Amino acid sequence: MRRQFSLYTLALLFCLPVQAQSADLGDYQERLSAASREPAASAASQELAEAGQALTAMRRAAPDSPEYTFQRDRLETRLRQAELKGQAAENREYLEALKQQHDIYVAEIRQLKARQAELQSQIARRRQAQAQRAELDAELERQRRARLEAETRLARLAVERQQIEASLNILLSQWAQVSEDSQGKRLRLEASRLFGSKHSLSSQGRMQVQNLAALLKALPDRRFLVSEAAGPSAARAEALAQALIQAGLPAQSVSVVPGTNLPAGQLELLVSSAPAPEPAPALP
Repeated sequence: MRRQFSLYTLALLFCLPVQAQSADLGDYQERLSAASREPAASAASQELAEAGQALTAMRRAAPDSPEYTFQRDRLETRLRQAELKGQAAENREYLEALKQQHDIYVAEIRQLKARQAELQSQIARRRQAQAQRAELDAELERQRRARLEAETRLARLAVERQQIEASLNILLSQWAQVSEDSQGKRLRLEASRLFGSKHSLSSQGRMQVQNLAALLKALPDRRFLVSEAAGPSAARAEALAQALIQAGLPAQSVSVVPGTNLPAGQLELLVSSAPAPEPAPALP
């Protein structure tokens, strides 16, 4: 009985290293299989192959033998190298993905900056257009006010002119019969009140002509056409025209024209609104 117990104990002692070796080999096989399934396993294919060779050599070697220990250390080293290479490959892929993302961000930032510059340019152009529009509006407003002021002045001048014309007619009617038509203002003068002899102005007539000329000077840019009743000559009209020139009317604005439909013994002075002709240039 004691002998059988000793044999069982010896068998158990011999089996324990084998069981321990089997457990170690199974653990290494599982680690090797897990490392081969990693996404970055292709980067460490040589290390994984050498780890497989070391595992095969461990299966052949006796437990706790120097060969077993050497191959186990070799297996550990190659697995660690494979792990480091896998991590390095993953880091490179991660860095490459980061670089690509960085490039995308840089491109987007450039596009945003270009868009921002375009928007700033549009804003600047819009502000410039608004400033120009405001300036144009201000100029239009100034022109509108100037036009209103000019129209107001013209209306006031028209009223004043009518008042002057009315006052002038009243004054002129003291020495002549005053009427108006499309050609202008017509003054009918009695020859007997102007002329002492047949063709010469009397002193009273000359004074009357001077008074008329003083009033007619207030009418700028007018022509003064003198005519008398139809007859063999226009000597009285010529004398009246000369007297008006001597009284201060511009010579180029006074002229004698044939009379029509004038009663005998009357002269007519037509104050025409047509501007007087420019004086002829002097001959060299």
